[in-house]
Amino acid sequence: MSATNQLPAILGTLDSLGVPMWLTATRSGKQIPPRGWPTLTAADNRARLSHYSPGMAVCGAVTDRWAFVDVDTKAGASIEAAEAWLHGLGVSPWARISTPSGGAHFYVSGAPGQANYPGETVAKLTGLVGVEVFGGISPSAHFAFLPGSERPKYPGKGYTVEWEHPELIDADATPLWDALAHAAAERRTGQGSPEESANSAKRTGTDTPPPSHPSEGRPRAEAYTRSVVDGEADKLARTAQGGRNNQLHQAALKIGSGTMLTLDQTIAALEPAAQACGLEADSGRTQVIATIRSGHAAGSAARRDTPATNPDSVGVAPNLITGNPAPAGQPGGMSVMDMAPEPGQGGHDTPAPTGDEPHRRLVFTAASQITPKVTQWVWVNDGNGRMPAGALSLAAGREGTGKSSFGIWLSSQITRGLLPGMWKGTPRNVIYLAVEDSWAQTLLPRLMAAGADLDRVFRVEAVTAEGEESTITLPVDVGDLRAGISQHDVGLVVADPLMSLMSGRIDTHKEADTRRALEPLAKIADQTGAVILGIAHFNKSGGSDINSLITGSGAFKNVPRAVFGFARDEDTGESVMTQGKNSLGRLDLPSLAYRIASTNVRLEDGVTDVGRFEFMGTSTTTARDLLRANHDTDEPESADCATWLREWATEEGGTLKAKEAKAAARQAGYSIDQTNRAKRKLGMDSKRAGFGKNSEVFWVLPGTDSETPEPHTWHIDGIDGSPRDAPPMPPMAPPMEERPDPDPAPSVLHSADLPGFRATRHPAAVPDTAPTPLHVTDVASGHSIPTRPRAAPTPSRQLDPDWLLFPGSTTCKDCGNDLLTETGALGRCIDHHLTQPGQAA
Repeated sequence: MSATNQLPAILGTLDSLGVPMWLTATRSGKQIPPRGWPTLTAADNRARLSHYSPGMAVCGAVTDRWAFVDVDTKAGASIEAAEAWLHGLGVSPWARISTPSGGAHFYVSGAPGQANYPGETVAKLTGLVGVEVFGGISPSAHFAFLPGSERPKYPGKGYTVEWEHPELIDADATPLWDALAHAAAERRTGQGSPEESANSAKRTGTDTPPPSHPSEGRPRAEAYTRSVVDGEADKLARTAQGGRNNQLHQAALKIGSGTMLTLDQTIAALEPAAQACGLEADSGRTQVIATIRSGHAAGSAARRDTPATNPDSVGVAPNLITGNPAPAGQPGGMSVMDMAPEPGQGGHDTPAPTGDEPHRRLVFTAASQITPKVTQWVWVNDGNGRMPAGALSLAAGREGTGKSSFGIWLSSQITRGLLPGMWKGTPRNVIYLAVEDSWAQTLLPRLMAAGADLDRVFRVEAVTAEGEESTITLPVDVGDLRAGISQHDVGLVVADPLMSLMSGRIDTHKEADTRRALEPLAKIADQTGAVILGIAHFNKSGGSDINSLITGSGAFKNVPRAVFGFARDEDTGESVMTQGKNSLGRLDLPSLAYRIASTNVRLEDGVTDVGRFEFMGTSTTTARDLLRANHDTDEPESADCATWLREWATEEGGTLKAKEAKAAARQAGYSIDQTNRAKRKLGMDSKRAGFGKNSEVFWVLPGTDSETPEPHTWHIDGIDGSPRDAPPMPPMAPPMEERPDPDPAPSVLHSADLPGFRATRHPAAVPDTAPTPLHVTDVASGHSIPTRPRAAPTPSRQLDPDWLLFPGSTTCKDCGNDLLTETGALGRCIDHHLTQPGQAA
């Protein structure tokens, strides 16, 4: 660090170890850490400390490379005994800092995932009094006052370096952590005092005593915790019928937000009061435990600065990083909060909060103290960001449009490190929260078909104190979900569907209610850097705005940073994904066409057919176009289009190919939705012929016998302008529900199939008769369109079985084309492979 700031050189050593440091705000003689200090990084140390001057306090947060042992002589500790204990374990501190109270801090090497061991805990484990060990990283973060700090409670004294040995910075401190963890494990497994273990088990209803918490060994914190717990328990015990469950929830919430008690400790504290007021007898223990769990989780997710959660806090912690030159007339070291008038002293009177209101304070942070960040994109398509990291996104559409299949595709891409973006080449874990689909019968086969790394996909269920399993509930379980994301290196959480995960107390049609569930979800995404993808449904309205169609309140479109809309043409099957919202990037991104490919997956007990999501490239059609086209309206501009369509269809014998009809309509100046409205106005039916990628959709006028078309001759102008007959066209297959269902025959895999899985195919029936040439004349005057084929009967000639891919198929094993519909890569498939009955090939 810069010597011009008069900071001790040891702070430069801590900076090199990645220790986040900051200056503290002063209020009422106390130095208060800024809100959110566990999330600070060392990257901005110099900026934060640049305003340092003598008399300020500098703090540093424990990291996985730096931890410290706090020896409090006022609590009866011996510095020499503590140092001897460390050396006896084989641990060599690399610095000793004298504290203004007469104690000492020994700096040692940290290690990932270590815990905090408060004074009472260390005393029970080692016999040392007044010694605390702090190695905990977030969410159990801790900080220390560093050399160069001065504190008002110790005037004229500060934190000074007694000695420093930089060569020992990386000295192994593992024996310290192992000794404490081993001793703690022995106590938790009942190897401590039998009487103590029995009493603990009786309190919590478990076989092991509850873990210690950071209030232990700190009289002020313990007194505050006891006051909160006793007050809430007494209030609950005196609550009359009708308000007991709500009071229980509020009590658990206050304990969770204002103390460091664990869930088991909170249950042990509140359950006797729930019994005393009769709630447990009326509602059952399961409901009581569930309510406590809900309140405790909500409180823990929004923990406040109190004497129990922050030992140096006075209960009021404005988030101000002071040290800037004070404006003229403002005393040095005074924050904005210091200048606020007391109630009744001018301005607007603010009544003091009552005992029933949660403790709150206003937090003021200068914009100059906020570090701008570049948006990180998890999914980048053609150089444009589509899905941001650390944010909530939404995939919405009508039923059957492939929303869940998109979630499966995204999961596969992320677990394999294949998704273009910030995690390309770095596989990440996925949490899939499914409510409607079975894991064994639906999700797992889909994940296998998509090629996901199943070792990286996690199913998560909530387990009650009684051992009952249920789905995760929002916002009740956000605290545990956040911990799971961090613990398992999760990059993606899929909530399918998002609305079904919300608590029954949330009215999803009210924005304020819905935000209570969505905003904590967005917050943990921001805190962990993970993507949370919610699956949502469209409502039944007939609009085409993707965001407005999402079922529920406006919060479903307002809280997410990205919204993807999925739609499918009901006639042609064309499917499109359009970005309806991209708050952190470009909104004019092209739509992407996709399909759901039928894929056979071989399981231990047989073969199952599932859909596999596949992107097909960009599309000029948007989801909005398809939503408008599918909406049944009758507008005047469709009248001319209906006349044109009826005349053309009549001349074609009443049947048109849907794709060609839409293409011709565009050439004639009609839009897709006008054409669809005209088709519905005429009452034309949509019928699909064929299977798989070779199938086609036909529009049929009412009263048309589509299975026995009249013969026509199809004339096409040759290169020289002279007419010539077109090649025979494929037969029109009977409707899907009337097709025979032959036994599946195994086939080789297509290139799109996944390695390790075999596919089966249902072959088409072998036709018997040759196609009859068709004739198409011009259509409505003034509208120039290409000529179109009509369906024909099956050929009279037969396919040589020796040329087929497998018995009963119509696919050429040489060129891979369908012998009834393709000319083939060799340009002679049909003529070469078709034989007259009784003739050799």
